[in-house]
Amino acid sequence: MDLLLGIDAGTSVIKVVAFDLKGNQIAVAAKANHYEILPNGGVEQELERTWADTLEVIRQIPGKTGWSSNRWDCSHGSGFWDLVN
Repeated sequence: MDLLLGIDAGTSVIKVVAFDLKGNQIAVAAKANHYEILPNGGVEQELERTWADTLEVIRQIPGKTGWSSNRWDCSHGSGFWDLVN
């Protein structure tokens, strides 16, 4: 099964939504993100922790869809990464 994953690693919640190639929503997974509130009101997040938590949320999708893949393509802003697991 081919799926497209929408991933949002926001400040408070990491969300992953799986869609089939026709655009139908197939599954959703989420987890609270970790952050520290600074004295000036800003927030800081540890990149390694956010990445590990994002992978944990992505790994929830196969159990909800039967999907498996060893290749992921992703983009952010103007960049593109071709990831082979």
